[in-house]
Amino acid sequence: MNIQNTAPEPEAYFIDPRLPGTTPLTLGALNTPSVTEPTNVTSTIPLYLIPTHTTSLSEQATTAGSQPIQFDSGSSAGDPDIFSDEGSTATGSFADKAAAEQAARTRERDMPTSRSRDR
Repeated sequence: MNIQNTAPEPEAYFIDPRLPGTTPLTLGALNTPSVTEPTNVTSTIPLYLIPTHTTSLSEQATTAGSQPIQFDSGSSAGDPDIFSDEGSTATGSFADKAAAEQAARTRERDMPTSRSRDR
């Protein structure tokens, strides 16, 4: 792909190579996937990039420590803000029902169909 920007201002482009459909994806941390508890203001916490148009997200954190853990996840925009349950294994999840339904309709619309004609 070659894009030529002839405008005086820089431009950002996003190429979306995805096929119609969804698939589970395990994300890798941008920094470290581990953190030492208890955290403080100088702690490095794991950071992840979530693909655009994500319709659901499940997260899990575990500890071998004696105290239960809990986490809070969010974006720089603020939504969604995901709170986990509490325990030695903490989980949090988010599902955007409207976005998932729209994605299903789009997949249906974009999927090739085979039709037979009477001759």
